[in-house]
Amino acid sequence: MKKQILGAACAFSLTVVGGYASAQTTTTDPNATTTSCRPTDPCYDVLPTKGISNAQTWNGANAVVSGALNLTVDHALSGVDAAATAVANNFQATGRAASGVTSNQTFEGEAYATLNAKLPDVTGDVSLKSTAMANNTSLTIDKMGAAVINQTVSNRDPSATLNAKLGNVDGAVDVAATAVNNNASINGDFTTAALSQVSHAAPVSAVANVNVNTVTGALTAAASAIGNTVSVKGF
Repeated sequence: MKKQILGAACAFSLTVVGGYASAQTTTTDPNATTTSCRPTDPCYDVLPTKGISNAQTWNGANAVVSGALNLTVDHALSGVDAAATAVANNFQATGRAASGVTSNQTFEGEAYATLNAKLPDVTGDVSLKSTAMANNTSLTIDKMGAAVINQTVSNRDPSATLNAKLGNVDGAVDVAATAVNNNASINGDFTTAALSQVSHAAPVSAVANVNVNTVTGALTAAASAIGNTVSVKGF
């Protein structure tokens, strides 16, 4: 098993996991009162009447979220998996159905992720990740009504820095520094989708400085700075 080390900071994070809402009702006969839908009832596959609404704001002069990891290992015998992560606003919804989902995220603060790693001798694979993100919304719902996502970043920036000094690595090496302003993904069948992403005077910075002596496996290194990105699939 790989050795896993994580340095992370998250300002606001909301995760919703569920299936069909139990609030659906059905009438079994003209004289009966309505009863809650059960998984075996015909009404269970009806799209729920309730939706999900999310609102997240991260701003202010001292609104700083940072994740920093300083790692030194003289001899690692089972690989190294390390990450520094800073996320200001994060919203994830996973389930079978929802009548609609709305997510509004605003970022006017700072998000810094820094990973410094010194690994002179490693047996096994090395994975080093430094990730900073302002706004993230992820919807994985089989069936939904309208999906509305609004993300705004103003005047501030997320930045990710990775400094790695590697000696001899008997395995593969994968290192990445990633900074993102607005990230949104929808996976599922929806009726309509409205997505708005705004980055105003918001620089994005990703820096990776990597020094490697010898590597027996594949070496992958990346520094990625992304302003706005949207992924939609599954419909």
